[in-house]
Amino acid sequence: MLYGKQFDDAIAYGSYRVDVHHDDKPGLTFRYLDGTEHYVRPGHPHEVGRWRSEQAVDPTYYQIPYRSLIPQTKYNNLLAAGRFIDADEQAHGAIRVMVNMNQTGEAAGTAAWLSLKNNTSAAHVNTKELRGVMAENGSIML
Repeated sequence: MLYGKQFDDAIAYGSYRVDVHHDDKPGLTFRYLDGTEHYVRPGHPHEVGRWRSEQAVDPTYYQIPYRSLIPQTKYNNLLAAGRFIDADEQAHGAIRVMVNMNQTGEAAGTAAWLSLKNNTSAAHVNTKELRGVMAENGSIML
């Protein structure tokens, strides 16, 4: 996610940092798209470092793919938007914020409408059409 990987089925975009909550020490680590990280704990100076080496060009946003809304289940009409989407622990530390959750909710609602309109399951919605409808309704699709 923080490398800016592009997805053909992207339905949401974000730039919020990853906040890592530690099980084994106090404080939080914030990871940024530019490769820097800040370890923050009360009463101590911030520790600034890197979570990855410097790159020639840093991404300015990340994408959330539609497939992350589709649970691995036998139920083809189930979508999991908001904080229920499928993401690893670190990615979830960034995408769980409200702006991303609004975007995934909009995508799920639009996909549900398209599945009814096209008589298909939500898991098999044409993501190109989904992205097109979202763009027509004012969503930014990069």
